[in-house]
Amino acid sequence: MQLFVVPVTGALLKENNDDLFQEIAYARRKNIPILPLMEEEGLDDLFNERFGALQYYAPHRKDIAAVSFEEKLGKYLDRILPYPDR
Repeated sequence: MQLFVVPVTGALLKENNDDLFQEIAYARRKNIPILPLMEEEGLDDLFNERFGALQYYAPHRKDIAAVSFEEKLGKYLDRILPYPDR
């Protein structure tokens, strides 16, 4: 596994998801990049309680001065995934 993508919803954060958090712990131990995708607004505090200091992408946030979600995601994936042709 080269990347662990987690779609983050209120249900995910509010329910007991021991299996998921064991997978996240495994990814951290093996230095596998984790990419949480915040699917809903207003979950920041609950996310931080469950995941700790882990950055996430929130495509729903709009800031005209900010870099677009697609551009951020592209740069992030370019940085962490190996490309044998490069």
